[in-house]
Amino acid sequence: MTIESKTDEEAEDALGAPEDVTAVPDQHKVGYGQPPVHTRFQKGQSGNPKGRPKGSRNISTHIERHLDQKVTAKIDGKPRKISNSEAIALRMVDLARTGNLRAILALMERDLAPGLTPQEPGAASEPVSEEEQAIITRFLEAIYKGQKS
Repeated sequence: MTIESKTDEEAEDALGAPEDVTAVPDQHKVGYGQPPVHTRFQKGQSGNPKGRPKGSRNISTHIERHLDQKVTAKIDGKPRKISNSEAIALRMVDLARTGNLRAILALMERDLAPGLTPQEPGAASEPVSEEEQAIITRFLEAIYKGQKS
């Protein structure tokens, strides 16, 4: 028993492939997704060398940076250094305390009524009892009725 091995070209000829087909190795084929070898990126070279520089910031990075900056605010008549985000939260709570409906709604929807507003997946919150849910619903309905008139 003898085993004969054939080259790829001999195998193609045996299958009836035309003999005038130019034999191009796979590594030198040119076509869609296969540019000529001399124009391909060199190993270790980026395809976008002047792309986004390291450390560049988008809008949310800028916002976070400014919210973390410290400002001087008078609290109970005394100057205190607090972050901008804390100053915004204090102002919002003060507005809600004075009766500003928009501030009240924002705080209610943000923290006090987790069952009424959609949350991010995986966000943990304490379950709201049916009694608490009824109180929150009545309160929000009263506020919304007051805004429509």
